[in-house]
Amino acid sequence: MTIQLKNLMGTSALSTVTARKWLLSGGYPVPEYIDDNCLDLFLETRDKTYGFMQQQWFLSDVDGFYQARKSLVIAGKNLEGYAQHVRRLSVTDTLVLEVFGIKKGGKTSPEMLEAGRTTIEDLLTEERAYIRECWQSLEQQWDWHHDGRVDKGLLSDGEVSGILSAFAEESRLHNEKVEQVRDARKKIQEETSKAKKKAKGTQAKAEDAYVPPPLPDPYVPPAEKDRVKYAYYEPVRNRLMGLGFVVSPPGTALGAVFPPKDWRRKIPEVVFNQKVKAFTDELVSRYHLVGDDETSLTRLLLPRKNAFQDMKSLFSGAVGCLCVSWTRHQVNGETVHVPILGLSGVVREEPGAAYLQLFCRHLALPNWQPDTPIPPATDQLFQASEKLKGLQKQSGTAYTQVKGSLTKKDLDPESEEGKALAAYRELQAKLKKRDDKERKAYNEGKIQSEIQRELTVNYETMLERTSLVAFGYRARTRMRLRTPARQALFSYVSFRKDKVSKNIQLNVASDPGLGVDLWVSGWHSLNCAEPAALMTASSYFAEGCDVLICFPYEGFNDTGPGRNRPKETCPWCAAVELGFRSLSENKNQVKQSVSTGNWLTQLTSPLQDEPQKALPVNQGFDAFNDDNPIMHATRNTLAGTDTGLVKNSDLETTAYAPAVMTKIGRLRSMYYLLGLSDREAVALDRPLYAYAGFGEVTKFLR
Repeated sequence: MTIQLKNLMGTSALSTVTARKWLLSGGYPVPEYIDDNCLDLFLETRDKTYGFMQQQWFLSDVDGFYQARKSLVIAGKNLEGYAQHVRRLSVTDTLVLEVFGIKKGGKTSPEMLEAGRTTIEDLLTEERAYIRECWQSLEQQWDWHHDGRVDKGLLSDGEVSGILSAFAEESRLHNEKVEQVRDARKKIQEETSKAKKKAKGTQAKAEDAYVPPPLPDPYVPPAEKDRVKYAYYEPVRNRLMGLGFVVSPPGTALGAVFPPKDWRRKIPEVVFNQKVKAFTDELVSRYHLVGDDETSLTRLLLPRKNAFQDMKSLFSGAVGCLCVSWTRHQVNGETVHVPILGLSGVVREEPGAAYLQLFCRHLALPNWQPDTPIPPATDQLFQASEKLKGLQKQSGTAYTQVKGSLTKKDLDPESEEGKALAAYRELQAKLKKRDDKERKAYNEGKIQSEIQRELTVNYETMLERTSLVAFGYRARTRMRLRTPARQALFSYVSFRKDKVSKNIQLNVASDPGLGVDLWVSGWHSLNCAEPAALMTASSYFAEGCDVLICFPYEGFNDTGPGRNRPKETCPWCAAVELGFRSLSENKNQVKQSVSTGNWLTQLTSPLQDEPQKALPVNQGFDAFNDDNPIMHATRNTLAGTDTGLVKNSDLETTAYAPAVMTKIGRLRSMYYLLGLSDREAVALDRPLYAYAGFGEVTKFLR
């Protein structure tokens, strides 16, 4: 495998000398930061033939190779330093007591001590697994960049058709299995029916009775929209690596760290806030992260041949949201802003328990736990009130008096018999009205009880998980391990994979006294693009990183030539993020904005409206009071400026319905109540590559 140059004289392999000479002949000198060693490695390990006038393409490919190697080298050194630190750690009784907050000389029960020891040892086991997985990921990416075609991150028409063909065949097999199981069920049901009919006319012995085979469960194939996301996983991951990004470990939610050349250094915060939108739009456009054709990251698998055009709509909307999130770090007093990419729902396979455990491990969170079961309802039969019982008794008495008149026709209404019948019917109407009213109240009470059981369980689960993260955070702090981002803590304690009650609805805010409503979106708190970015940052930097500000972009709808269509921040991200870009109201301007790439936006900063200090101990705060200070702050933040925050579909519909805004405010109130909103837990301005060594980091940033 070699890099070759094709010209009028033929095709020949390039060396460092001939490559530099060729580039200079076109007025494209090799940048100073790319030394001969890097150039040699690229020429010797990669495979591509360039045309004589393709100097810019060559330099772009070499730069991507350089950026990836640079990122992987420093990440490897940092991870090795962190691994050495972890290897030196051990769990002692003194450490356990410190984590429990027991002062020197204090004691606890042997059972408590053993439970604490086991929990911390489990934490260290997970941390060692995290290190192994990160090492494997860095090594795999290193090998990827030092072997094979330069353009292997790009998909040829044939490769796309192969993926679509395999997808279509998989769909056919799923449909075939659905039919097979349906036919098998039908056959068993028909044979059982025949056997029952036959048994009716005979005196067969019990031992000769027909015993039907077990009825197979109906086969429910995975949804096509989910399978499309699985199909996108490897192509998107490869494309990002080809562009010089460092991607998240295989099997995790898909995210990537932008190449170092795209980081921003020594920019005052005021200036950064003014320019960050332009920075981000330029990155999204330059790398074709969103767009309407097959060159965009979110539409790599658009059909390119007529045979697959019926799959176009399916493969054009696989990635609902893509976000660019900026983290902020410190190096010797210098501020460094790093952009991190996250994609919504693009995973390698169906996210199950192992995937969620992997997610938590890389976010430095406690072990993942399945949803807490909701207790069943107690049997409470309908109980008639004394008034209803009285009406029932009166109705029964009246019926015995008029039952002979009920079938008579042309009964004189003025007769005694007619008046008695009219009185009975009036009594029946009263009885029905009262019965309907009480049964309605009974059914509404059942619904409220059903909702309360689930919301109470959510509340109790948040308390339990807060205890777990608090213990884990204290243990990590005392052992100087990486600690989770505050946003990750929020998402973990409020995670519920799905609701149980159908009566819990998105646009209905339940009575605040019932508990905590975690149904703020049609998905759970770890399903968004933002947690994928958080997890990627934590994996790459060996440290939790909160996102200073997040820029979500549209994946489903057309973006136009500007490739920069913003998306409103989803309710979950609005509940946990420090800051995000929002869309401003601009009625009837969607088509124009798509055409021109000009979108009215504003920066939304929930952090600014939060209390500056944590909730003092013993101070009264009612998280279930919709008039508390956090609720006021949330409403103020999500109301936006004078133009308000809107959805990008029409630039008019409010981004957060009143009920959703209430749910977000209640969630943030719970975070405050539980002590999770402490500013000290915000993972901003932490040292960059803290375990790589100061000299290495300074050299890296040079």
